[in-house]
Amino acid sequence: MLTPLGDSEGIAQRWIDLGPIQFQPSELAKIAVILMVASLIAASEVPLSWRTVARVLVVVGIPALLIFRQPDLGTMLVFAFVALAMLFVGGATLRQLAFLFVSTAVATVGIFQLNLIKEYQVNRLTAFINPGAHELSLSYNQVQSEIAIGSGGLFGKGLFAGSQTNFQFVPVQSSDFIFTAVAEQFGFVGSIVVIALFGLLLFRLLTIAVGARDRFAFLVTTGITAMFAFHVFVNIGMTIRIMPVTGLPLPFMSAGGTVFVAMSAALGLAHSAWIRRHRQPGSRRDD
Repeated sequence: MLTPLGDSEGIAQRWIDLGPIQFQPSELAKIAVILMVASLIAASEVPLSWRTVARVLVVVGIPALLIFRQPDLGTMLVFAFVALAMLFVGGATLRQLAFLFVSTAVATVGIFQLNLIKEYQVNRLTAFINPGAHELSLSYNQVQSEIAIGSGGLFGKGLFAGSQTNFQFVPVQSSDFIFTAVAEQFGFVGSIVVIALFGLLLFRLLTIAVGARDRFAFLVTTGITAMFAFHVFVNIGMTIRIMPVTGLPLPFMSAGGTVFVAMSAALGLAHSAWIRRHRQPGSRRDD
């Protein structure tokens, strides 16, 4: 147990019990980290100094390590991806980015060598690498997801008419595997509509970032865009077995109060940047 305040489900301690609701601090921590990293980078000159990069790693690393200990590998990876995206657009040099990639690779090997990763997380990776050998065990969830998505065909089986989802062959279909339920009931067409809507959201966020009034707003919106993109890609990817299973929710579709509040707050910050954008086309941000 990381703290007596935490509430556990299974072997994970990720929530704080507030009576009728459960609060997941790691979701709001994503927004806090984006704001802090943006503040650090915006106050620095381009190209970024090693000192600034080190500060960013400390700001991101502390909550990421705590979240890894919960354990919640998926959310930790969100922190890493968002930080990398913000450093890239914020002016990190190729040498600094290369150092981060190498350090990440070494740290990953170290985590496996020291057995710091949980057995169920190893099983998920094993099932992803060699799915054919574990179709009735480790890969069962993703196999059922693929069957459900494939059975949806072009237009789907209809609302609430999916056999795989109705008979609970697909696990946690209200959260982790929500896209599976969409694909079975609304088919390929419905799936494309959902993906297109997420694509439109990401496009609008990038538009806001490009038109941001200052460097801080640009970095915040970029971090928010990276966060949404990672969630969407990983969540949908795991349902069609191009990504290993993680607990990352699909924004505004997966069940979960804290993640809904966090994602809504993120869009609120992006909207704030939009209403304060430059009014003149081609205006440059004040760096």
